[in-house]
Amino acid sequence: MSNGILFNETNWKLLSKNYSQIHAVSISVDAATAETYEDLRVGGKWNILLKNLNMLSELHRQKKFEWFQLNFVVQRANLLEMCDFVRLGQKLGVNKVNFQNMHKPYFLTKNEFKKNCLVINHKYLDYELWKVLQDPIFNDPIVDLKGLQRYIDASEKKYRKRYEREQRAKQNKEKRA
Repeated sequence: MSNGILFNETNWKLLSKNYSQIHAVSISVDAATAETYEDLRVGGKWNILLKNLNMLSELHRQKKFEWFQLNFVVQRANLLEMCDFVRLGQKLGVNKVNFQNMHKPYFLTKNEFKKNCLVINHKYLDYELWKVLQDPIFNDPIVDLKGLQRYIDASEKKYRKRYEREQRAKQNKEKRA
């Protein structure tokens, strides 16, 4: 697993003696835009990451390794980029786009973590996250929501009727316009 920044062509060539041992590449990205990426990944450069991801995509297409995965820790700052992150994975030809729940890192205070984490009381998803997950793009076979599934299931019962009411109101408003 890597953040992808040092996984460039030069470093790939340094691994040449070990190519036969490389079966999977898993890159943690957590964003689908330069602004969010560089905000979340201090010191990270989106353009360098994209160049490296495109190189890895080509190596994967050439069967240099079997498994190519992108990882995304869901949090308030990147929530609205989830669909675009799946599209990025599709474009790169990855095997899996993995979405994970945020766990408290050592550098966040308890209040900062609570503000950014989108799982409420270790039970439900934040409603905004649950709404994002209603997009059909999450039905793509490359999408892996296992790390969120128990929260999705609990949230389904909690939010479905509210969501359907909002959708009907939105449709009625559009008809009147």
